[in-house]
Amino acid sequence: MSGDQRRQHARLFRPDPEEFAPARAVLDARGLVLSDYLRATLVWLAANPDEALATLAAHWPVPRRLGRPPREVDDPGPAEQRVD
Repeated sequence: MSGDQRRQHARLFRPDPEEFAPARAVLDARGLVLSDYLRATLVWLAANPDEALATLAAHWPVPRRLGRPPREVDDPGPAEQRVD
């Protein structure tokens, strides 16, 4: 690791539990930790982007929707009620 660890920004992501739990179990069974695995994939991507991206292409997740989830339309709030 290069540089002062305190100066490095934390990188956060929120994996879906159904993706995280099995992957964590695989790493745990091999005595590996997720943070090291993620760092290794970043090093691999930087060193050989074509190979890394081609290997991951079949597993690439669909983009997540940004922002708040849409409100349910079954019970519209006062601003959404229509007056005819």
